[in-house]
Amino acid sequence: MSGVRELEPVEMRAFRLARLVSAEQMPYFMRALFAAQPVAAPGLGTFAVDARWRLYLDPDLLVGPCAWPVPMVGAVLLHEVGHLLRAHADRAAALAKPIDHLVWNFAADAEINDDLLAAGVSLPEGVITPQSFGCLSGDTAEQYYDYLRDPIAHQTVTELVGAEGDPGCGSGSGCPVVPGELIGSGEVITEGLDNAEADLVRRSIAQAVREAAGTGRGSAPAGLVRWAADVLAPPTVAWDRLLRAVIRRALAEQAGRTNYSYSRPSRRRPRCRDGRSGGSSQSWWHSTRPGSDSGV
Repeated sequence: MSGVRELEPVEMRAFRLARLVSAEQMPYFMRALFAAQPVAAPGLGTFAVDARWRLYLDPDLLVGPCAWPVPMVGAVLLHEVGHLLRAHADRAAALAKPIDHLVWNFAADAEINDDLLAAGVSLPEGVITPQSFGCLSGDTAEQYYDYLRDPIAHQTVTELVGAEGDPGCGSGSGCPVVPGELIGSGEVITEGLDNAEADLVRRSIAQAVREAAGTGRGSAPAGLVRWAADVLAPPTVAWDRLLRAVIRRALAEQAGRTNYSYSRPSRRRPRCRDGRSGGSSQSWWHSTRPGSDSGV
């Protein structure tokens, strides 16, 4: 594959047309579709994403005799953006090591395609779905991954790989980098999004999905609605850890302090106000009791 470059004008027009088709199919994804930054990756043979929301497109699939139909390009754009919205790269990093990247790619694809089909998106023939390996719809990528790691189910993955020959969707999906990815290359074609910017886009999309689901027309798939609820949920606070921290801080602040009392001091070991042993308890009491001429 030759080096990654900017899209040429004719390629950019084809991409923008497909992006508009995607936005019409799933309007609540619009901000994510426009946030992903396209680059041309000649010879890639597919589309892919990296962790900084850069979208790698084989230009031969956009223009020319081998170009995909516009609706198909739009569907694949929705698929790739789905990897970014669902933070599949971060979720893959949280899996037990070593990671089976091929199995994770299938599990993540099944999680995305399940909802795209429910939204009425026409995906290319033979795409990975939960039914491809005998699972029910509506589960998470982690659940599909655990299932496919089973030795018996893993045979299904081997058969699917032979049929698909899928190189993966790039580092943005939790898979190994595709040839030519800009991460760590030192080449700057487009900066992409940092983590904070990506989180803002996710929250914006989650709010749009929630609003679409609230219309009552069933325009948002159930899996996306659950995802949006997770994104918008307040952060969970471990109350027991927080309580321990507050108690430790309070004890640290009180360390070394003296609790003063106005009760009558002990006659056996009188003490002065500065804490040193003093004279008779009688003289101390006389000088400080209420009504005394020399009291304070």
